[in-house]
Amino acid sequence: MPTHPLNRPHRVDSSTAQFLFGLYSYLFAANVSLRIKQRTFETAAESRDMWRVVSISRAALECIALNKTAKGLQRGHILSRNDRALHMFKRDQPLTQAELLGYFFEHDTVALITKAENSRDGTAHWSPLLAVPEGIFTAGSFFSIYVRKSKDLPWVVQELRSPPSTAYTTSEPDKSNGDFKKLHRIELWAHRPTQVNHKIIRAFLDLEKNGDVHLPELREHCKREHDIVKFDDNYAGMKTDEGHSHGKVFYDDGDVVKMFSIVRRKVDQHFQGGV
Repeated sequence: MPTHPLNRPHRVDSSTAQFLFGLYSYLFAANVSLRIKQRTFETAAESRDMWRVVSISRAALECIALNKTAKGLQRGHILSRNDRALHMFKRDQPLTQAELLGYFFEHDTVALITKAENSRDGTAHWSPLLAVPEGIFTAGSFFSIYVRKSKDLPWVVQELRSPPSTAYTTSEPDKSNGDFKKLHRIELWAHRPTQVNHKIIRAFLDLEKNGDVHLPELREHCKREHDIVKFDDNYAGMKTDEGHSHGKVFYDDGDVVKMFSIVRRKVDQHFQGGV
């Protein structure tokens, strides 16, 4: 799952954790729509720490400097709330309490971006993100955005005057260079546990439980645990839709292996449970 590159997720206390997990368990089994489940759980989890601003796009930073307000800015999630709900509820088995709360709040932090950046699906078109320090852009509710002239605005001005700090993109390449014409193969692979594509995806999901998946780690895991001899050839074939390739599933962010979000939705749908 794509997560925020500059994350500072909220952590709830034990009593709140138990309450939220109990509600999730009830909603998971309830015969109601996904939309109702999503809205009910999000409402129950609502607090002053919801949608915490942990980064700001360069375009949004310049907008604040120009207007001296947050007019025209919005909060943007790296992973959409709908996709988060799908992962939580559209599965064969419910998440554990640790999995649920870790996943929900990891994907609850936001970037402060312009309305134009938030008007298109995906995040590849966002301008580079800069880290927002603790205590900045904390005024107002999680819906409203305020720029305090005594605290937030001086930080914005200073950030623009300083040498460029480390900025991050949301990494996922623009999907416009292909329409994922082999996406239908995900369901086929899910039912073929001896096929190399299934094994590589399963290995990625296993390693991902401990954090970012690095290519050398994935290569070694596939060789050791799944007896995949020609890993590099098969992995290369899962990064493109061209010719006789397997089909576009992964992309590289440095040596970190990531899965396209549109593919991840299919994987979450068909690869639930161990094989």
